[in-house]
Amino acid sequence: MLGAEITATQEDVARWVKEGRHDILQYAWVYEHMGGVADLWFSPKTGDEIGRCPFVRKHPNRNTYFCRIYDTRPQVCRDYKPFSGEYNDVCEDR
Repeated sequence: MLGAEITATQEDVARWVKEGRHDILQYAWVYEHMGGVADLWFSPKTGDEIGRCPFVRKHPNRNTYFCRIYDTRPQVCRDYKPFSGEYNDVCEDR
């Protein structure tokens, strides 16, 4: 496992468990011994770190993106404030 920079809080993981969001949890390394925090995004097939969020998709025939888990995205994504010139639409569009 590589040193992941994207993490989920205990609250994120607990919410996903409560919501039955195994589609999200399968991409997380949950550390029970650390209270349930998790490193994100890892391939459920290989365990390798994924280079980008598996839930961001491009709108067909447009140059914009959307988040498939926007309403329950991790706190790190909620707190994300892109710098000027970055892809602002990626995390803000539903």
